[in-house]
Amino acid sequence: MNVSWTVFGAQPEHQGSVLPQFNVLSAYAEGVQGIVPVMLAKEIETRTEKSLVELFDVVGGAGSGSVLVAALACGMSADDVVQFFEEKSALIFSSDNKSPEGIYDYDVLKRELFGLFGNRILSTAQCVLYIVVLDRETNQPVVLSSNGLGKDRLISDVCAISMAHPSLFIATDPQYMSAANVLGNPVGAIYDYVSEQFPGRDVKLVDFSTMESLSE
Repeated sequence: MNVSWTVFGAQPEHQGSVLPQFNVLSAYAEGVQGIVPVMLAKEIETRTEKSLVELFDVVGGAGSGSVLVAALACGMSADDVVQFFEEKSALIFSSDNKSPEGIYDYDVLKRELFGLFGNRILSTAQCVLYIVVLDRETNQPVVLSSNGLGKDRLISDVCAISMAHPSLFIATDPQYMSAANVLGNPVGAIYDYVSEQFPGRDVKLVDFSTMESLSE
């Protein structure tokens, strides 16, 4: 498994003075690999003695990475997310919840994520939050966000959709599904969306992602 801890940046052309740097965190992983970006996040919080939402203007992710960025945006610490993965991964990916075809119970995933996030909806996030999913009708990736599309949806449901890789779960949401098979790492979609929503900003994107495909 390859893990990236990469910084991307671009300086757009401006008329007049340059606007302040705009910091973006991206996280992508699938299944239990989600613990990897969580541990990277924990290391940064330990070294800086700051919450990641104090360091980033936008957090965005997909797959298991969506759980990390959503939890941070809700005011949780990386330690809280580590605890969630350590305690709940065995339940979510239990052989007792696995079909003969190798598919885990989507309802269990939704239940455990609701236990983490409760009734919080995207618009209640404490910083700008983006989660990448796939539109079933257009078969195109879309960004559900705290300040735009999908802002009234439960965070737990959006994370479940994004986390439901087709090789692991069958998502039952009628409108969206995981974008993993189409998009892979969401860093490109998040960077493009940030650049579109905040034009003229000096965007610096830090990407915590596991790059191993579950479909290979």
